[in-house]
Amino acid sequence: MFFPSNPSGVFCARRSNTEGTKAAFVLALSLSSAMGPALSKRQVSVLMVGLDGVGKTTILAHMVDAASMNRNSLHKEIFTLPTAPLQMVEFSFSSARWKVWDMGGQGRYRKIWPFYAAQTMSIVFVIDLADAERIATARDELYQLLDQLGSRKVALLVLANKADRKGQEGFLNIESVKMGLGLSSIEQQRGHKVKLASVSGITGAGLQSAFSWLAESV
Repeated sequence: MFFPSNPSGVFCARRSNTEGTKAAFVLALSLSSAMGPALSKRQVSVLMVGLDGVGKTTILAHMVDAASMNRNSLHKEIFTLPTAPLQMVEFSFSSARWKVWDMGGQGRYRKIWPFYAAQTMSIVFVIDLADAERIATARDELYQLLDQLGSRKVALLVLANKADRKGQEGFLNIESVKMGLGLSSIEQQRGHKVKLASVSGITGAGLQSAFSWLAESV
């Protein structure tokens, strides 16, 4: 989804009203001077999900920022508000054109995750390293989502977010996340490609290498 841009290129963050839902804001990177090359890039479609408050929107804002580096006359407005039921983000990264569907993580919205999973090539599942109490809930939601895929295999990128809070009481380590989410079973028994990465949506640590893996895996 692109918004009209001026010749120098504009990054926009806007709210978009969707009939029957709350307002959802859309982040879009529109660079008219690069439209020709962008159209020839490989398309990667992603469903990004996770429980509420895990930092999905902050991660996406950082990825759009990274995609916009070295651009001239760039205007940025980034809102990191709690995710509405649905927002779509587009950006270019790692020789691919990305379309990411960011779904609300509140309980009442999780039931619509499978619909969008059926329309995308891969899944990014975000967890909060500082929220050990909900790791079991996150696992249940992840398994329910994968169950809905049936025999279809996807590339699953699990982002263990908020690594910048390491040392905080109750902080999860990577091995605890791997075991808590049952990732070995997802990869070995269900046949999905899986990568677990420790990242920070605030500092951007680990994000580009994680998304590079996803670009190579779909």
